[in-house]
Amino acid sequence: YSGDTNDLRRRQFQRGRRHLRSQVDRHHRHLRKARHHKFGIGCSAVAGRSEMKLEDLHHLLNCYLATREAIGLKDRRHRKLLEDFLQHAAKKQPAGPIPAQLVVDWAYSTAHSEAFASQALRLSTARGFLTYLKTVFPETEIPPVRYLKGRRRRRPYLFSRDDILRLLDCAGDQRPRGSLRALTYPTIIGLLASTGLRASEAVKLRVGDVQLDHDPPLLHIFETKFLKSRWVPLHPSTADVLRHYKERRSEKGAV
Repeated sequence: YSGDTNDLRRRQFQRGRRHLRSQVDRHHRHLRKARHHKFGIGCSAVAGRSEMKLEDLHHLLNCYLATREAIGLKDRRHRKLLEDFLQHAAKKQPAGPIPAQLVVDWAYSTAHSEAFASQALRLSTARGFLTYLKTVFPETEIPPVRYLKGRRRRRPYLFSRDDILRLLDCAGDQRPRGSLRALTYPTIIGLLASTGLRASEAVKLRVGDVQLDHDPPLLHIFETKFLKSRWVPLHPSTADVLRHYKERRSEKGAV
């Protein structure tokens, strides 16, 4: 109300002051509400007032993948698939919005050996980008979520203690006998069984990541899923095996 004393004081206090703007890091300007300045080149967020061009789509694809990367997702495979999708869209639909049927046709066009699972992945990947694209080109059509059902995952097999022991014995039979290979495979398998690491995490370990002199001994798992790092404690028996492996590596002259 105009007669409100508090309102009058507030307006006097705000008079002549600039409105504060949110601070956006220069490396993530594409995330701000106003979007990057290149969005304005032949590209409008108002339906029916702009023509979708291939160069605009490639620019939006880079922004979309950069947004996913900023939250810790690794999208090398997504980039390859989506670049292929844009080439397909440019041939089949050189002008105008992307129709849903074009997306489905592209998803079905794979010659992958496991075609059903690959089709579902391709459709899911395209849908994510199209959802982002629709904020700039509202005419963009997005296929339904359940249009293609992915293959059900097989029930995981849980290795028993005897299974693990047999696997370790077989891994130790690697040739040539007495080589570092015959020791490396059992060590990695035993490390996976005792710590629950992902296979990719185990094979990427560096010497400096294994802190055997720490109490308790630790593994430093550096920037894995979602670019997160963590410390994994080791059982004393596991640490003893790693010490023995480290000694054998030194004897063989391995770095």
